[in-house]
Order: sequence, then structure tokens, then C-alpha cells
Amino acid sequence: YEQCKSEGASDYQIEESSTEDSYGSRNYEDQSESYSAGTYGADDYDSDDSSEDMSADVSVEEYVAKLNDYGNCTHYIVATNNSDKTVDIEVDDVAKDKDGNSIGTSTSYAGPVEPGKAALVICYFSDMKENPDSYDYNMDVNESYYESSIKDLEIKENVIDNKIVVSAKNTGKKKAAFIDGEALFFDKDGNILGVDTAYLGDSDYEIKPGKTETSEMKYYAYDDNVKVDHVETFYTGRYSTD
Repeated sequence: YEQCKSEGASDYQIEESSTEDSYGSRNYEDQSESYSAGTYGADDYDSDDSSEDMSADVSVEEYVAKLNDYGNCTHYIVATNNSDKTVDIEVDDVAKDKDGNSIGTSTSYAGPVEPGKAALVICYFSDMKENPDSYDYNMDVNESYYESSIKDLEIKENVIDNKIVVSAKNTGKKKAAFIDGEALFFDKDGNILGVDTAYLGDSDYEIKPGKTETSEMKYYAYDDNVKVDHVETFYTGRYSTD
């Protein structure tokens, strides 16, 4: 990936890449500035239902992976829930050229997202002929039907070179289900190198009370000279309905 970082995007630093820490207290500093959910390359966005939409309670940071040799590019939106409710986030994203013409569309979803937590919304564009000049997106944020199970998970991470190994222990009394993890990999200059995702769960898609499940996420380097400097991770999940 080539990368350009939008204004206000975050910069995270891992001080010791081989150190294992608990999720929420990893070895990097957040030196970012955030801003209200809106449009990358434009000034505003429209909500389908302003009476129910909670977009004003979400702040965003954005990253762009530029067009690669296969005609793909990606718009990453880190959405932080600043409300006191658990929410679902849906983004309808439109890539535009320098003249404002639409050249690609993507729809993506993240949730449930607990109060105070961030989720990664990945808007993927394929068969592109040029790098978008801007991204114009609508973000719908609504109170989730599901309760997030992440608060019951003791998540530990160990960063080793170009990968991160994750373990999640369910310290609660209910089954945690559909636990997804995402990792953004950065170089020392804060440029996006790549993204990877992982599923944490057993054959029932669950982490049962008292149990621990593990997985890992990797940056697959095409150049041996490119090194991962820091990683930002995100987790979502809910309780089983069984």
C-alpha cells in the first residue's frame, strides 16, 4: 500500500514491539486530534433520519491507502463512540475525482461499539482507474440492538516484527460471540502499510465464560526493507443469544 493521511489522523507509537500488554493499555501514545463525523474532502454530510441518527456523537480519524497495481484502494475510518450508548455504525462512501465526479462506491458496517471505544470502518474500492481526489460519505449511527461483549474480554496483544498475536479471555458470565479484530499497520512515518483482520472464537463462533481464544494478524511485506513501526487495533463483538 501507498498511503496518504488525512488531516487530523492519529499517530500511534509502540515503544517496545515485542512487549505483551492488555488491550486498552498498549505501549503507544495517542497524539492525534479528532473531529466530528463528516466528509473527507468535503464539508458536510446528510443523515437519512436526523431524529434517530447519532452521528454527532461519533468522532472520526481517516486514512487512505492509495491505488495499488491491482486497481484497489481503501478508505479507513476510525470511528470513536463518544455517546453513553452502544451503537452500530454504517458508512456509505463515494470516491470522487478532482472534478467531483463519482468514480466508485463502498458500503461498510461496524458494531456494536461500546461507549468510549473505537471501531474501524473499512471502505474498499476495486476496479479503480485512478486515485480518488476525495471521499464523500454518509455515516449513520444508531443505538445497537445488541449489547457489546468486549467489556468482558481480557485482551492481550504481543507485537512481533510484522504481526500481532492476540488472546482474549472471557471474564464474564455470558458467552461472547462474533468477536472480530482489525489491525492497522504503520511505518515509522505514520504511513499505512496494510490492514489485517482476525476472528476470535471457537467452532460455535463464541468465547465461553472462563475460556481463552487466540489469533493473529499480519502485515505481509512485499519489500524486506519495509518494517512495521506501530499497530492500531480494534475489536467488536456481542453476546450469544443462546
